[in-house]
Amino acid sequence: MNSFNHYAYGAVGGWMYEVMAGIKIDENKPAFENIIFQPITDKRIQHVEASVETKLGLVSSQWKREGGTVTFVFQVPEKSTATIILADEVHQVGAGVHTFTLRE
Repeated sequence: MNSFNHYAYGAVGGWMYEVMAGIKIDENKPAFENIIFQPITDKRIQHVEASVETKLGLVSSQWKREGGTVTFVFQVPEKSTATIILADEVHQVGAGVHTFTLRE
C-alpha cells in the first residue's frame, strides 16, 4: 500500500504554489493580509495557474508565455494588499486584479 499523505507529496505542492506561481505569505502581515507574489518562470513551462481560498477571499496567480513576453495576472482579495516582485521591479498594490507584461 502507498500512502499519498506524505511530506514528499506536500513539498511538491508547496513548491508549485510558492515558486512556480509565486504565492507567498508575508511573515510581517500573516493570514494573507499582505501577499507576496514572486513567481519564478522557466522557459520549459508555458503556463502556470494557482489559487488559494483564504479567510479574506481568493488569492490567485497565473502567468503565460507568448511571443517573447510573459503576462502575469494576480488577484488580491478585499482587505488585502500585495507586494509583486517581477525581475527587478517591485509593485505595491491593493485589492483587485493586476496584470503585468514583461519581455523575455
